[in-house]
Order: sequence, then C-alpha cells, then structure tokens
Amino acid sequence: MFEHKTFIRFVDESFEKGLDIVCLSIVQTEGSTYQKPGSTMLVNSAKEIVGVLSGGCIEEALLHCCDEVLQKGVGKLVTHELRLPDDSLQSWEEGIGCNGLIQVWLEPFYYSKNYSVLGEAVSYAKEGKRVIFHRSLEGKAPFIETETVHQPMLYDEVHHTLIQPIEPCFKVLILGVGSAVQAVIDMANILGWQTYVCDTRADALDVIVNADEKRLFASATECEILLGEERFDACVIMSHLFKADSAYLKSALHSKASYIGLLGSKTRSHKIVEFLGESITLDERFHAPIGLGIGAKTPQAIALAICAQIESEKNKRV
Repeated sequence: MFEHKTFIRFVDESFEKGLDIVCLSIVQTEGSTYQKPGSTMLVNSAKEIVGVLSGGCIEEALLHCCDEVLQKGVGKLVTHELRLPDDSLQSWEEGIGCNGLIQVWLEPFYYSKNYSVLGEAVSYAKEGKRVIFHRSLEGKAPFIETETVHQPMLYDEVHHTLIQPIEPCFKVLILGVGSAVQAVIDMANILGWQTYVCDTRADALDVIVNADEKRLFASATECEILLGEERFDACVIMSHLFKADSAYLKSALHSKASYIGLLGSKTRSHKIVEFLGESITLDERFHAPIGLGIGAKTPQAIALAICAQIESEKNKRV
C-alpha cells in the first residue's frame, strides 16, 4: 500500500496529531467487486481516510466498525454481502452497487505504541525496502518479514493469516526541466508517486514546484552517480538538450529502473541512440518517443500520455 506516498503522509500526519489508526484490508471477494484482495484503507480516530475499498457501498458501515475495533483493541473480520438475487436489470437497479461479496479485516494500531508493526512498515517503505506484512485473523500478533522479491497478496486459509506485500513508494526520476516537466510532476503527485527532478540549469530548476526532491547537476554525467546511490522505478528524460539527454539515457540504461522514457521525435531519438553507439533497441524498458500514442499536444496531455504509459508498464498491462 505504501507505494502511494499519501499513505505514508497519512500515517505521519496522524502520528503528529496523536491519533490511532485502523488498517482495513480486503481478504477475500466473490463475484463483481470494486476492489480485490489486498486493497487497503487506513482510517484514523478522527475519521480521516486514505485509500478506498469500494465505490462507496461499504465505507460508512466500516467507519462504525473502526470505532468498535479501536475500543476493544482486537481485530475484526467483516463480511459485506452485496450479491444480487439474479442478473436482471431490476436487480441491478435495486442493488447497492457491486454484485459480489467482500470480506474485510480491520485491525487497530495505536499512537501510544508508535503503530507497532504498521509503523515499522512505514519506516521500511521510506527506506525503499520491500517487506511482507503478516496479520493473523485469530488474534495472534502481526509481524513483518523482510523480502526483496515482490510477492502477491494472499490469504492463508489454513492459518487464517493475511500475507500482504508492502511496496516502497513508486519513485520517478525526471531528468531535465523541459516544458512538460511541471505537468508530469503534477500528474505524478496525483498518482502518489515520489518525484525527483534533476537538471544542470539552476534558474530553470528553481521554478519547478511540488517535486519531492530537486538536485542541481554540475554536469549531466552526475546522473550515473545518483542512479548508483538511489533506487528509481522509472526514469523520464526530457531536458531537450541533445548531449544531456544522451548522457542521461546512457546512465539510465545501466540502472535498474524498470521504465526508461525519452521525450522527443523518432528522428531525434534515433540520433541519440546513434550518438551513444549502443544497441538498445532490444531493451524492453526503453520507450521513445515516450508516452502512449494519444495525440498529445499540450504539456498536460503529454504528461497524461507519459504517466499512463508508466502506470501501464508498472501494472504489466502493455
């Protein structure tokens, strides 16, 4: 859940306010449901919320359950039966929303205990580390297992345990401060991604706002050092400077980023590849021109095309 930075911010802000938190996760579903197992929502004792479990069908009822869970200090499994009697239009008209069954596990985490393992999970996520969150539906203490390989969420029916991967925040490195960079940052913020923007031009970098981090390079070759020091899930290259973009691309191709995109025309991209003298056409991470082909013209539409392609690659939908 913490790959979306708003979850981390929510926990930090709740702690600053001295509020307790209930973690709600979908355990099992049947039929048609808005979200699937592993989807998580956090609710603090001031009724502030982050995340979503349905299209609004069950949230109000779950809020009442959160009060009970916090008061009793134990978790609770809640089942919401939303299945329709049949698939007729009349049944859909009279139904609540989805045509399915949802089981949700609610578990309290207290400010006085630094949110125990939930707090630990946040710390790991901030460090860019993957962990596995084990929560027993039989009252056993939850615990965290460190893990470097991505694991899918699963429910162990034998031991009645919810085993949920906690991914670190999805981190995007934007190399360059061309015309569409601010729009990409704004779109990435909506998606909950962490943004790190770098360029060699101080004046242009200064006007960029709402990025999580900014770094001024003395030269574009510093990118190689940065990529060796920190983990990035995606690299977006858009300085509009031929030599700088070439240096950025070379560094990105030698990194562990799972997505690499280069802004510019096909002709320009081919010239950069030719300039580098490297065979990169078989690297499935590399996208040039960057973004989905939606006919984008404005900075906002370009940002949409870029972020949609990254999201599609992230979810393995391409």
